[in-house]
Amino acid sequence: MIRARLDGRLLPDVHEVSDLDQVHPAAGQLLWVFCEAPAVAEVHAIAARFDVHPLAVEDLLNSNQRPKLDDYGHQLFIVLFGAVPSDDGSIGLAEVHFLVGDGYLVTVTSAHVPALDALEQQLDLRSELAACAPDMLLYRVCDALVDSVFPLLDHIGQQIDDVEDSVLQNPDRATLRAIFELKRDLLTLRHITGPQRDLLQSLTSPRTERVGKDTQLYLRDVYDHTVRIVDEVDTFRDLLSGSLDAYLTSISNRLGEQTRRLTVVATIFLPLTFLTGFFGMNFAFLVGHIASTQSFFLGLSLMAVSVPTLVFIVTRLNRRADPLPTEHTHRGRIRISRSAPSAGPTVADGSGKAIQP
Repeated sequence: MIRARLDGRLLPDVHEVSDLDQVHPAAGQLLWVFCEAPAVAEVHAIAARFDVHPLAVEDLLNSNQRPKLDDYGHQLFIVLFGAVPSDDGSIGLAEVHFLVGDGYLVTVTSAHVPALDALEQQLDLRSELAACAPDMLLYRVCDALVDSVFPLLDHIGQQIDDVEDSVLQNPDRATLRAIFELKRDLLTLRHITGPQRDLLQSLTSPRTERVGKDTQLYLRDVYDHTVRIVDEVDTFRDLLSGSLDAYLTSISNRLGEQTRRLTVVATIFLPLTFLTGFFGMNFAFLVGHIASTQSFFLGLSLMAVSVPTLVFIVTRLNRRADPLPTEHTHRGRIRISRSAPSAGPTVADGSGKAIQP
């Protein structure tokens, strides 16, 4: 099933490709044909109606493409991607194919794309937005698809903030799973946005004759948005790599803390084990001299005194071996004064007061 618009106005009688035979655009009018998740027969019908190259037909039938631009002389074939919401919270990307020719624009999507619905709602209110050349309508569709990725990036950024908080507060297996899921989603997004950036750069070059100079100016703005998306994806990947390192460090510190506690317990029982083992030897001399009650209480006293003595000695030794000073000297922060051009930079001392160097 297809939808068609002529100069932005919806044609209510067009539901099949064969219905396009009744549409006869005048010179200067623009026909936009929109086909969502078409069947094989519909793809072949569109190919016959708009004289699509066999290689482009093959790409239309196989929707697992990468962003690309093919110039067949009488027609441009373009593949772009837009973001779609997903029920499970993962990244959803919809593949959109474009056929740009003289007086027409055909879009074929593999799934429902909310960004295109929003564009059609705008055309319902202002149909003159599509009463233009095919390359200008192509710009509007590209702009809608690229801008649909920004809410997705905002959602990913919030997830990364939650992961960072979890790493610092209570790292567990769920945190590690979330990190790897986000890294996989960002890798998928990077594989799409990278080639899409190069494609939009090609559309803004003079070599693409079907895109006018005025439209290229607008497409440069879409290209800038794509560059921002790629930069944000790379930044998020770096943040996740840092979160993974912090998670591994936190787990290592937790293991070290548990080992330290076990070492403290073993250290406390060390003198007790020594004393009980020494006086527990079955030599006649020892057995003969520890038979009295005073010897029993003397042994208990030695055990009671040995534990705090050993703790005191270990604490003193650890304090001497501490590489960090007990008191830190706060460095002054450099602040640039912008109130007076001739005042020069000011430096804040340890108390927070600004002083002139």
